[in-house]
Amino acid sequence: MYKIAVYGKGGVGKSLLAANLSYLLSRRGLKVLHVGCDPKHDSTRLLTGGVSQSTFLDALTEHREDGVVQDGINGVRCVECGGAEPGIGCAGKGMLAMFTYVEQHTPADTDLRICDVLGDVVCGGFSVPMRRENVDGIMIVTSEEFMSVYAANNILRGLRNLNGTSCMLGLVLNSRNPEDEGRVREFARAVQIPILGRITRSPLFSQAEGFGRPEAEAFPDSAATRELTHLADQVQAAMTGQLRPVMPRPLGDKAMTEIAAGRPVTDPGMPAVRTACRFDAYDRERRVCYKGDFVMPACTSHGAVELLLAVSDAAIVLHGARNCAFLMEYAWRRQAVLSAGGRSPAPTNLYSTEMDGRTTFGGDTAIIKAAVARAAGDGFREIFVVPTCTPETIGTDLPAVCAQIHLSGVTVTPVAADPEFLSSKFGGYGGALQALAGLIDWGLPTVPHTVNLFMFEPNYLTRPENRRFIYGLLAAFGLKLNAIFIEKVTTDQIRQAGTAQYNLAISDHPLDLRIADVFLAGKRPCKVINARFGLAGEYEWIDALAVLTDQPERGMAVKQQVRDRYQAGLAEFRPQLAGKKVLFYTRSDSDLSWVVPILQDLDTDIVGIAAWRDRITDLRPDRTGHPEIPRFREVELCGLPDVARRYGADLLLSSDLRVGRQGFRWTGLSTPYLGVTGALSWVRRMAAALKIPPQEGWRKVEI
Repeated sequence: MYKIAVYGKGGVGKSLLAANLSYLLSRRGLKVLHVGCDPKHDSTRLLTGGVSQSTFLDALTEHREDGVVQDGINGVRCVECGGAEPGIGCAGKGMLAMFTYVEQHTPADTDLRICDVLGDVVCGGFSVPMRRENVDGIMIVTSEEFMSVYAANNILRGLRNLNGTSCMLGLVLNSRNPEDEGRVREFARAVQIPILGRITRSPLFSQAEGFGRPEAEAFPDSAATRELTHLADQVQAAMTGQLRPVMPRPLGDKAMTEIAAGRPVTDPGMPAVRTACRFDAYDRERRVCYKGDFVMPACTSHGAVELLLAVSDAAIVLHGARNCAFLMEYAWRRQAVLSAGGRSPAPTNLYSTEMDGRTTFGGDTAIIKAAVARAAGDGFREIFVVPTCTPETIGTDLPAVCAQIHLSGVTVTPVAADPEFLSSKFGGYGGALQALAGLIDWGLPTVPHTVNLFMFEPNYLTRPENRRFIYGLLAAFGLKLNAIFIEKVTTDQIRQAGTAQYNLAISDHPLDLRIADVFLAGKRPCKVINARFGLAGEYEWIDALAVLTDQPERGMAVKQQVRDRYQAGLAEFRPQLAGKKVLFYTRSDSDLSWVVPILQDLDTDIVGIAAWRDRITDLRPDRTGHPEIPRFREVELCGLPDVARRYGADLLLSSDLRVGRQGFRWTGLSTPYLGVTGALSWVRRMAAALKIPPQEGWRKVEI
């Protein structure tokens, strides 16, 4: 089967040419499949007696596979892609689905397939017919107008990018203004593509269209039919190898400017193909820079879903493919299992619209409404609808669709998409935070002595020890926790967020501050605590609470109690750790502000901070601090032993688990516990690490 695609600017006469070619070649005994690739589904009308045929979209909508290929005049088999209502769905996605169908259902005796294609090749869907596996030869229809020639050049650019083979049969001039014909001839000369023939303006074409017939059938002896017959001869010449296709050679901007001005082309050089693919990016939410070939950790939809799943009595409808929801639910449950103390993995409260090729093509309003109805049927009164990249790409108006949903007692809130969908998952937090903040009732009265906490990642609060830490400090100042945003909460707790007398952001992390800013919206002040761990971290909590409650004496008393407990704990391990040489192996911008003071209080010798070559850079001010400690930049893991031996390190401190295989004693750079409890727990681990032989692993035990 020989495959031809007819391209050109919209309204230039592609369908007229394609329909007449199909008719003329079928008259010569060829079995022709005519494929209309335009949502208007008007390509086959002249082959089916002027009656629009059932489309591929109709078949998809009705969940059937019959009736897509229909017989037209003189045995021409006809297929129309079709499309949804204007402004709904993605016609390009429909093209992809239709070509899969056509490849599987083309009659075996087909000699020739002619595709009549919408002229816009920017969309990947409409470029499907020009891909090398789908076409043998391409004809471009143009008129003398510059924009028609410009569209032809753009099609050549698409061919070079997506096909890259000798596939251009030539141009067809549908003449509308013979005085400007020189523009087309100069273009053809510059791109080195022949003009296969011309079609002269004739009133017979309009008359034939009125009859619902091809011109060549309605007026077989006309001059126009003779021109069309010549073009049919060219197609047969291509099928037999007498007409050989040539490479597409599009012109650059300078040459096209000369074409527009009617001047000869002086530089037919082709425009450069943009092929660079890099993942360098700036995550504005976390102030983190990704470099090189680093792939983002997740899509922005994932961030929104993860945040909203913390609301235990709300449902999230993820508008996208089913596997997107599956992966996000898997990540949520995995995180719950891996979090020590365990965040309950159920309920997940996540629904999917199960968007697929059919709904992407034909419109997605119905599946959004159906998924929301399922969530409401399960008893959820607050439902958030989160878009994935697919509906964003096809331009789904999610707020408009949600506004059409009217369910008694149910609030449906669309979550705004992040403007940079190729960002990390943290970009999706913005829209989700705005949606949650919309629930707050600022008319409720303030409840004295209550506190809201704002934090980005509250996973460490799943540990009972950390909850006791927070509750104990609050109680020491006569305070009670209102809620933690955003840790597992209910919609009622969010509505009552404005009732708290005090607000604390637990660290200066950009996302902690973002949560507080969005929730409080300038209506309440918020105190920022810049540390969490170690003695300094606990002091930070105490100082903040003392200022909030205006109890400085109480703050000093609590700090003394904490200091005594810290010193007593260090005294137990100082004999084992004093004088030991320790070497850090971490990122150059890692926060060591809580561990270095502990080591100094233990009288250990910090020999240096070795930093690995990293593809992530935290663009906040240097948080490592302590410029007096020697630094070693870009130390590869294989070079770490040399540095450790050179400085006689007794213990390596690193968050990289591979350090444990380098032949040195080591321990991690984190603790699961807040405040002094976390500091002493970490010191205990260091002391234990010094007692374990290097590279000690699981022992084989005979049973």
